[in-house]
Amino acid sequence: MGLRQRVDRCPPQAGQLTSTARKRLKDVQFRPAQTLQTLKEDAAWARHPTS
Repeated sequence: MGLRQRVDRCPPQAGQLTSTARKRLKDVQFRPAQTLQTLKEDAAWARHPTS
């Protein structure tokens, strides 16, 4: 069974649900910004320790 045949058998709401889910997934941040910033600061300190 090809993809087109499976899509044709889906209820009409499935396409809208998929579209909404994709839009929401684009807005999700999978990498925590604060952790990334802290790691960058730690790396900078390791290159040039102040104490």
